Amino acid sequence: MTKEQSYVPILDDYPNPFSSYDIGMCAGLVSLGYQLLHIDRTKGDKALFFFENSDEIVESAQQYWRGELQVDALGYFNALKNIKNQLYSHR
Repeated sequence: MTKEQSYVPILDDYPNPFSSYDIGMCAGLVSLGYQLLHIDRTKGDKALFFFENSDEIVESAQQYWRGELQVDALGYFNALKNIKNQLYSHR
């Protein structure tokens, strides 16, 4: 965690979490079944999304960036909607 990020006890169990600022990739990962551990909103309008790190999630993220990640469209939409609800319900 960088100094700008707030302390989050749940992340103590994940010393090297996978993180990204990309909400689209985050929704894709959630729709594949990866658990979103935390959303850090300490950088103004940006949100940093945290997941448990693994070789599989890194590969899924790489597939996302290559345009190869395949997910269920309704699952993706629901994941994105739920993530946005989490983001905007704490304002």
